[in-house]
Amino acid sequence: MNRKEQFISILKSQVGYKENGKNNTKYGKYFDTTVWQFFNTKKNGSPWCALFVHWGLCQIFTPKEVRAMLGEPDPKNNCGAGVKYLWNYLKAKGCTFKKGEKEPEEGDLIFFGSLEHVGTVEYADAKVHTIEGNKGDAVKRCTYTKTSTKIYGYARLKFPETASVMPSKNEPAKEFDKRYAKEYEVTCNCQMLTAVRKNPKVIKLITKGTIVKCFGYFTGNFLYVKAGNFEGYICKNHLRG
Repeated sequence: MNRKEQFISILKSQVGYKENGKNNTKYGKYFDTTVWQFFNTKKNGSPWCALFVHWGLCQIFTPKEVRAMLGEPDPKNNCGAGVKYLWNYLKAKGCTFKKGEKEPEEGDLIFFGSLEHVGTVEYADAKVHTIEGNKGDAVKRCTYTKTSTKIYGYARLKFPETASVMPSKNEPAKEFDKRYAKEYEVTCNCQMLTAVRKNPKVIKLITKGTIVKCFGYFTGNFLYVKAGNFEGYICKNHLRG
């Protein structure tokens, strides 16, 4: 699984999530706590469609890598949680295009209205199929015609080629390093995944503060850990130990 596919898989796992009223979400809390220096101000309680996109990317990349991908400035000046700001950052980076200029594809960000809303293209065929945060106060799948007047334009992110990939089905961890053989604290709510390359399956949601144990086996950026009766892969970015 490359990182674009991984990004889409993470967003898919969130479909059905609903806010806790008045734009209070786990995504806003994530940026106010776990990566609290990402934006210029606290974000929980604010419109969260762009926050959802950022959150998905931050489950794979470091905050610094995400800001570089999106063309965003340092945290003190970063207004990327605002849809218009996000579009302008990406436009300055040369990533944006209007509808009709190119065919949309998996992983593209899709912008709506007068830059009032943003989602992500899950896939495109005769129509455009999206996953959107803050769509009716929830994470939802939506479908549009490619000529829909609701669509403002798109942005095509440049996902790094040096992706850490999930191991394929029935494939054991490829690497071992005794330095990883210890207990870790999970630093944010995240997913424990089975080893399936095309469609990694979430076998358990691990909550922040959970203690997991690694015996030293890993593949790429994923450690193979044990949490209670469950075993699977967790990204190293979400572990502290």
